[in-house]
Amino acid sequence: MTFVNEREKHRTIDYERNIVLERGSGIHGSGRPSAPNPDDPIKDNFILKGDDFQVRIEGYLTGEDSENNKRDLTWHIHRIWDVEGIHERENEIIDLIVEAINTYGVYFGKKNINSITVEFGDFCSALTKETDFEPIRTLERDF
Repeated sequence: MTFVNEREKHRTIDYERNIVLERGSGIHGSGRPSAPNPDDPIKDNFILKGDDFQVRIEGYLTGEDSENNKRDLTWHIHRIWDVEGIHERENEIIDLIVEAINTYGVYFGKKNINSITVEFGDFCSALTKETDFEPIRTLERDF
């Protein structure tokens, strides 16, 4: 099974693996800084939880027009913190973040989406301890 969006419960979930991505409410720090610049993107905070792990994620979404009046979306993940239970599983958790954010990225509709990219900040290569860590992962979706 894969992640699915549950609008009525405001979450993205994989029932088979019992992993949930929850956004915003109750998670401090969503929105713009106290002196907002209208050109600054609005940041979003998430919690990704499984039976034996939890991570908090902060990032923001940008989009560009592409062919056929569709959009290419990019989630810029610039902070991961409050990591519990991921020791020795960092790469697996990064893959789960990409999968969950990719599904969440079409929460508002997939009709006009061409692709979704999840881009990680410099901190991730240190988090994963990988020498060949790929900070940009684009998933072409078959919408």
